Amino acid sequence: ADSGHPAASLTPATTGSKVLINYTGNWGDDGTASLENLIVVYRQVGGGGYSALAGTMVGRLSASGVAYMSMTINFLDSPNTTSQVDYKIYYKVSGGTAYNNYNWSVGVGNPGSNLILTEIGA
Repeated sequence: ADSGHPAASLTPATTGSKVLINYTGNWGDDGTASLENLIVVYRQVGGGGYSALAGTMVGRLSASGVAYMSMTINFLDSPNTTSQVDYKIYYKVSGGTAYNNYNWSVGVGNPGSNLILTEIGA
């Protein structure tokens, strides 16, 4: 299972529908040489495989140390389909291990990651 990535699905009513993606969450890494910390939205249409959505990448660069971030993405997607559209949030670090729902004082398991999809009709 791919339980570490927040995911949600939606089937648009028309090909002209847009999908508003709202994501908030806490992410962290274990601090082993991670200088780049990014999150990005991936999309899959009709089970055809995931690819990154341009314009959805957010993150930070750091000199060293453990990264803990609360991140938000608000993005309006135009999937141009009436097939099921799946979205996932991926986290990238340049070294070490990344954790979803991370809190530096508690560690892994801090609740609070939300991925909400809203269809906006054509």
